[in-house]
Amino acid sequence: MRNEKDEGFKRVEIGGRIRRQREKKMMTREELAYRIDITPRFLADIEAGIKGMSIGTLCRLSSELDISLDHIINGGDADPPAKNPQIKDVQAMMDLLFAGLDKCGFRCVEDMYYYTPDAGTGGEQRGGSRDQNGKK
Repeated sequence: MRNEKDEGFKRVEIGGRIRRQREKKMMTREELAYRIDITPRFLADIEAGIKGMSIGTLCRLSSELDISLDHIINGGDADPPAKNPQIKDVQAMMDLLFAGLDKCGFRCVEDMYYYTPDAGTGGEQRGGSRDQNGKK
């Protein structure tokens, strides 16, 4: 059974891991807050475990601090595998793409993914064929 005490304790642990990684990267609270588009006060509240955050903010923190989501949330492995700089660029472009999409836009992106040739199968469509309504 979940209660506010447990959730508050978890927020304190998460905030502490974020603060330690920020300090390890020698970033000020103001610098990190600016980079992830939140206020320094809100970041201070996150680090203190006073406030939670959105998934978007959590993902931006993970990216800026070069730390895995698993480590932030669960205290797992702190050092994610080395990232190719091009992957970070693609992630940034995907963030921009998905930020403004509505349900119809997501469907369009899903369809583009679905019909993208898969190098591992010699160019076949992923997941089999769909009818004109998009159903398998």
